[in-house]
Amino acid sequence: MTSLTKADISKGATDADLFLLCLRRLGRVRELAGRSALPGAGGLRLPFRVFDQATAAVQTMRNAMEHVDGTAITGSGGFGYGVSGDRVSISYVGTTVDTHTLVTAARNLHVAVRTVVDPIAVLDPHGQDPIVPILVAPAPAPPAPA
Repeated sequence: MTSLTKADISKGATDADLFLLCLRRLGRVRELAGRSALPGAGGLRLPFRVFDQATAAVQTMRNAMEHVDGTAITGSGGFGYGVSGDRVSISYVGTTVDTHTLVTAARNLHVAVRTVVDPIAVLDPHGQDPIVPILVAPAPAPPAPA
């Protein structure tokens, strides 16, 4: 069995910190989409619920990682990491999250939001023609036969 070096452990903790931060930011996108009046947003209820359930502990963990000085002062506990196959578990104060589950929930949320947003994303908010076709130059005409 290979033992981990301090550098490996530090890199893993940094990766976990960044991962939780990204999930929290995606959670903010989810909150914004939930408050919006997007056409078709009703179809996002289930993906929102699944994401919220999967990421319930993320904000607490992210806060503890970001404010590690406060976590150390209060003595509220440290982080634990477990690796098994393609999964990493992150534990903090009796709560454990599985990275595979979190990635799946994030991916499903992303796809669901894009399904609702993409059809209207290229439209000008003032009702004008889509901007994308304006930016794409037409293909040149083939040369005339000699």
